[in-house]
Amino acid sequence: MNWISGAFFLLAIHSIGMILFIHANNEWYYQKAFAAGVEPNLAAATVSKLILAAIGIGVGVWLLN
Repeated sequence: MNWISGAFFLLAIHSIGMILFIHANNEWYYQKAFAAGVEPNLAAATVSKLILAAIGIGVGVWLLN
């Protein structure tokens, strides 16, 4: 495994961890969204993290070949 595929796997792990963290700590997520001046949207945050995780896993596996 080269370092680039490892970086993509770390991206996937981080994205999955953030999904779990955001769903476990809804109030933290809402506070950060309001502080940033945006409307909190838990569904959009989850979908964007799932997309990043899928890209990380897909590219990481592709780079292993």
